[in-house]
Amino acid sequence: KPKPGLGSMFAGALGSITAMYGPAALAATAIFKLTQAMTESFSAAKDFSIAMAEISTIADQSIMTLGQMSDSVADLARSTGQTEATVARGLYQTISSGILDSSDALIMLEQSTRLATAGLADTNQTVNLLTSAYNAYGLEIDDVARVSDIMFATVKRGKTTISELASTLGRAMPIAASLGISIEEL
Repeated sequence: KPKPGLGSMFAGALGSITAMYGPAALAATAIFKLTQAMTESFSAAKDFSIAMAEISTIADQSIMTLGQMSDSVADLARSTGQTEATVARGLYQTISSGILDSSDALIMLEQSTRLATAGLADTNQTVNLLTSAYNAYGLEIDDVARVSDIMFATVKRGKTTISELASTLGRAMPIAASLGISIEEL
C-alpha cells in the first residue's frame, strides 16, 4: 500500500486544526470585525463632533441652535451618502463665506451637497462654486437651486466637471459679475 503524499498529510492536518480551532477562529474574526467597525464609528463621530465645534465658533445661534444645525447636517449626510463630518465642514465653509443666517446657510449647504453628489465632486468645491455665485451676483438664497441646475447642465452638455467649474468659475465670477456678464453666459 503506497504511503500518503505530503499534500494529503497537509490536508489532514489542516482539517484537524480547522475542526479543533474553527469556532474559535470564527469568533476571533467576528470580534476583530466588530472592533474595527466600532473604531471607525467612533472616529467618524469624533470627526463630526470636531467639525460641529468649529461651526459653533462662527455660527449665529440666535436663529437655529447648534443642536438643530447638527441634526440638519446629519439628515443631509444620510440623504446624500456623504459623511457627517464632510457635510459639517461644508457648513463651516458656507458660513465663513458670508452666509451668516443659519437657515440660509443650510439651504446653501443642501444645494451644494446635492450638486457634489450628482456631479461626483467634493462638497467644499461645490460650496465654493455656489457661494461665489451667490456673493458675486448678489443673489437671494432662493436663486441657489437655479445656479446649481445651470452648473449641472453645463457639465452634462460640455467636456468639463463640477470640480473644474468650481476651480475656474469661483475666481471668474466676481469679474464677470462686475462686467455685467450673467451666470448663464459664463
